[in-house]
Amino acid sequence: MNHRPKLVAPPITAARYCPSITKMVRKCHLRPTLALTCLIILYALYSFFTISPFYYLSRASVDLENKGGPYRSSKVKVYMYDLPRRFTYGVIESYVFARGGESVKSDSLLKYPGNQHSAEWYLFSDLNRMDRDSADSFVTRVKNPDEADLFYVPFFSSLSLVVNPIRPNSANVSLDGPIYNDEQTQEDLLQWLENQVYWKRNDGRDHVFICQDPNALYKIVDRVKNGILLVSDFGRLAPNQASLVKDVILPYSHRINTYKGEIGLENRKSLLFFMGNRYRKEGGTIRDMLFQILENEPDVIIKHGVQSRESRRVASHGMHTSRFCLHPAGDTPSACRLFDAIVSLCVPVIVSDFIELPFEDVVDYKKISIFVDTKNAVRPGHLVNILRNTSPKKILEYQKELKEVKRYFEYEDLKGTVPEIWRQVSLKLPLAKLMSVTLPFPPPISPFSGFVELPNSGGVCVLDLRVNDNGAAPSDGDTIVIHYYGRLPAKQGWRFDSTYDHRDTNRDPIPFSFILGSPKVTIRFTFINSRSIAFTSDQIFELIVHVISVIQSAVRSMKVGGIRRIIVPPSQGYQNTSQVPLPPNFFDRQRLFTTIFNPTRLANGEGSTLGTLVFFIEFVSLRYPTKD
Repeated sequence: MNHRPKLVAPPITAARYCPSITKMVRKCHLRPTLALTCLIILYALYSFFTISPFYYLSRASVDLENKGGPYRSSKVKVYMYDLPRRFTYGVIESYVFARGGESVKSDSLLKYPGNQHSAEWYLFSDLNRMDRDSADSFVTRVKNPDEADLFYVPFFSSLSLVVNPIRPNSANVSLDGPIYNDEQTQEDLLQWLENQVYWKRNDGRDHVFICQDPNALYKIVDRVKNGILLVSDFGRLAPNQASLVKDVILPYSHRINTYKGEIGLENRKSLLFFMGNRYRKEGGTIRDMLFQILENEPDVIIKHGVQSRESRRVASHGMHTSRFCLHPAGDTPSACRLFDAIVSLCVPVIVSDFIELPFEDVVDYKKISIFVDTKNAVRPGHLVNILRNTSPKKILEYQKELKEVKRYFEYEDLKGTVPEIWRQVSLKLPLAKLMSVTLPFPPPISPFSGFVELPNSGGVCVLDLRVNDNGAAPSDGDTIVIHYYGRLPAKQGWRFDSTYDHRDTNRDPIPFSFILGSPKVTIRFTFINSRSIAFTSDQIFELIVHVISVIQSAVRSMKVGGIRRIIVPPSQGYQNTSQVPLPPNFFDRQRLFTTIFNPTRLANGEGSTLGTLVFFIEFVSLRYPTKD
């Protein structure tokens, strides 16, 4: 098998977000890379104001969620190409022949080999089901391509990558006849697509490709990157090939048996379990260090193992009888083991700084897993201390949440993984349509009308949602009290923090306050069991941090009672980890900072998308300074 060479991506130059969308669109004529960046930024912001509209009901109650998406009442129409057989069932047949198997009389008798990259089979089978158009589905298959919104290319790219056995000279493997060539198969697929009229009209921007194995489609990925890519992570994709805005993260197909029992700790005697390859390349080098630290810890089972039927049996037993399951990075940030842990109700312990997780808009991973950054994970005693200090009650809460969400990671569940993938794909349609528009670019999108750039703010744009002309205007030295929530476009609009979620003992939301004109503010955090939780006990630590300037700039021109939406370019957002507002929960802070300050993707020029913020601010009250 030919391994894909490591890609080196050219830098992407970021376009300026404001003062107006018109100016930004005009700049998109300059260069193709700049145009792509502009369109992605347009879509990311457009999603906030059309796909997930905000409904503010009162100061203490704001409806922030719209998980149904824009296509709940109007299904996205998907046309699945009738590819030549060699790209679908022919791949399965070649896989069987390469292992000494025999031909079958009908394609219906061919069985897709079970592996962690089986999503391509489940999506193909789902679109082929006669009864697939249920009321709960977000897409519908159409037979007429002229009716289609999106075009699905059902090439079994992950299986094609491994058709030839790793050890072709081993017993039971016949080398008679032609040897399967994955690279040539990829080239032939692209040649076939390029002859299709629907590909030609926009270079495949409304086409959907599945390449779940990190190396799948490596030969042609740079020529199909305009389409919607369904991937496991971005570990081996360059930033000009894939992004969270354009593409969809898929879960691996779990390889161990689903735990059938109820939540509980009686049968989970081990503290922590891991079984996998000890030695990995690139980001997975942390595995060996974790082995050295954990292998002599009591109640910790950590074993070196490779993929085999016996290994899966041992892993199933280990995960089903352990409270926590370790998930360190492999050759790429994610791995099948995370999803094995989820269906085992074994609380995942994620040690992977730059992991991208599937379905983050419906699965709150901090409720089902524990995140530990790699720097602290390799400190002797740190990781096990966190786990040992996690109370039985908290572990049961994790298990309860795991049981609620594990259906999202069950490909065989008709209401599980596959319909959620199609929902995620349907949310990419607006961008596909926007990217399909030929030059010259269309006029500015209407939801942006009304935004203005704050003077001397470095490009911060605001839209007033409610103006209170009778409210008091702030001055330097006043104590400002606000409610806010912040979202991160680079994380599919993830809401990284909200004061409406911070509650006091009376369950009332706790606002954020600071002194206008002062760069510093005192923030209080509570530390319980080595995890930070805000406002829940007397064990309080006071930390002096700096308020990001955009909050101050935005409030200066507001009045008490006003509500304002703010678009913050990276240059005016978080520049370091000591700025507030920020999430009080450690795991959310880690997720925020590992996205914004991801060194690899920053070096590849993605700062213009990673660091963009959208804030919603409600000016609650102000207090004048006391006089001596």
